[in-house]
Amino acid sequence: MAVLSGYPGLKVEILVHGAALQEYDNESEPETADKISKYIESKSGEHFAILFTVSEPFQRGNLAVKIFLDGERVSHKHYDADELFDPAGHEVDGESTKSGTQTFKHKYVFAVAETSKSKRRTTFTHF
Repeated sequence: MAVLSGYPGLKVEILVHGAALQEYDNESEPETADKISKYIESKSGEHFAILFTVSEPFQRGNLAVKIFLDGERVSHKHYDADELFDPAGHEVDGESTKSGTQTFKHKYVFAVAETSKSKRRTTFTHF
């Protein structure tokens, strides 16, 4: 799970089929108090979710969460202090859009990644 040293009590995990994926350190980007970079092994075309959990000693208050995928912001949500410390955490698995009276759910999915001369079925995705 990704944990930022500048925000103790906040942790983030990437889930596939409800299970957290193994993370690997990104040696090329050093960790700072407010930035961490990890790699995960993913399968192209597979749906995933982002789970963040807030617990003590995280400072009580409201929290704005922005989710970026492939460098583009895909979500921005505010959580009030009274809902923030839910022990089950907060799972985001996609975004909803409206067209007229219909609402459509767009689930997060791992992109098809190109690999060089490798016939591996899995790829590493940076988040």
